[in-house]
Amino acid sequence: MMTRRTVLTRAMGLLSIGPLWAATPSLGMGAGTASPVTVTCEGAGDAALHAALCDRLHTALRQRHPDQQFTLSPAPDGARRLTLRLSRVTGTALTGALVWTQNLGGGTRTDTGTNTVTGPSVTAGTRDKKIGGREQDMLLKALLKTTDLPL
Repeated sequence: MMTRRTVLTRAMGLLSIGPLWAATPSLGMGAGTASPVTVTCEGAGDAALHAALCDRLHTALRQRHPDQQFTLSPAPDGARRLTLRLSRVTGTALTGALVWTQNLGGGTRTDTGTNTVTGPSVTAGTRDKKIGGREQDMLLKALLKTTDLPL
């Protein structure tokens, strides 16, 4: 038979172990490890625009999430991905959304066992001049601010 002191000691031992979840790595984008996130760009526009936006997105993500690794190299199947999907490109405006894969709930299920999630669509542009680096940065800043990325 356990005495009151034994029960209390065991309970305190369990409490001292504490919340193990607080010390575990984030399950960002559905991964249980700190594997790199591949950044890609696709959709409307040409390859030069995609390359410029991917480079800017890569830089912005590294600044916002310094503990996470991001790469621009092609990702193997099943790897964590974050894609800037452009839906409209004109001389004066860019519209796009961030799309990512994750293993935890929500989104559209794929054959690799991950879910594809699309964030809100955002437009950035000007009235009187062609789209440049400033407008590209505005789009990316707005996307990162309005999209709840699980990083």
